[in-house]
Amino acid sequence: MEFTASPLQGVLAQLVTGATAMASDDVEISTLVPEGEWTDESLAVLVADYEHKIAEMGAPQSQIKTHVEHTSRGGVKIRVVWDRNGTP
Repeated sequence: MEFTASPLQGVLAQLVTGATAMASDDVEISTLVPEGEWTDESLAVLVADYEHKIAEMGAPQSQIKTHVEHTSRGGVKIRVVWDRNGTP
């Protein structure tokens, strides 16, 4: 039997990797880490890992934008974006 990938499988593959391509050709890696599942040290390591992954995709340092937001419930939202429309 021949295997053919469906469009849904492509979407699922993006979700599994945590990287999504956005309409403006930006690339984002993001996650929400619940309360009690992170420390300042583990947060720094995770952010650095996401920045490294974006850089490996070819992003110049000037186009990597990092957003860290602490939630009202003690968690943290992390977004690392390759802002292709930003500074070259």
